[in-house]
Amino acid sequence: MTDTYELYYWPMLPGRGEIVRLLLEVAGATYTDVARGENGLNAMLDVVNSDENGTLDRAILAPPILKTPSGTYISQLGNICMYLGQKFSLYPTDIPDSVYVVNQLSLTAIDLIDEMHDVHHPLFIHKYYEDQKEYAVLKAPGAISIRIPKFLNFFSKVLSNNGPFLLGDTLSFADLVLFQTVKGLEYSFPNNYPLFMDDHQDITELVNNISNIPNIKEYLASDRTVAFSNHGIFRQYPELDVIQKENDE
Repeated sequence: MTDTYELYYWPMLPGRGEIVRLLLEVAGATYTDVARGENGLNAMLDVVNSDENGTLDRAILAPPILKTPSGTYISQLGNICMYLGQKFSLYPTDIPDSVYVVNQLSLTAIDLIDEMHDVHHPLFIHKYYEDQKEYAVLKAPGAISIRIPKFLNFFSKVLSNNGPFLLGDTLSFADLVLFQTVKGLEYSFPNNYPLFMDDHQDITELVNNISNIPNIKEYLASDRTVAFSNHGIFRQYPELDVIQKENDE
């Protein structure tokens, strides 16, 4: 009998859920994207709001949530990535303790994802972008000129030492997290993105290589993928994508 997984995530958003989909897809796993099915959003909310929540096999606060074949519900993106990475050997199994190195790279990319959310929501998660737009406009230049380059420089250094993937010849779950993060940057900052990538051909090659993995290529061309939009973590606002001029010496 084939193991079947259940993914619970907001049906209209790529967000963190899209990274879980990428992991399941590259592994060829059988899964149900519950919230995108009939009455799926209510089904997801039922899981979160259930009286059973808080027990040993269902201690979850928010999506993304993965129900494993054993019936355990696990949440937190980094936790799900490490679970699936170990389940499907998405790390160099021949290198001792490499799963923890992959996990720290995955968590580092997730840190960048969180920072990109804070660019358009710098003050209040629970309020609309328009309610804090003036502060987002103030925050964006620092993200563009300092924070994003810092992360990209780091990942480029890892790739230059190890390539073609982050830990050599083996595709890892961290590579897939980085892939979706970079695609999110491309969506959010179309003006600045070419400047970001000028010195990071190795990251561009990583993204291209992953895009051409047969399972991923088929998935990205299907209706199972969820496109970026201005309702998710990565958002495209022209006023936040202004090319930063270098200070005059």
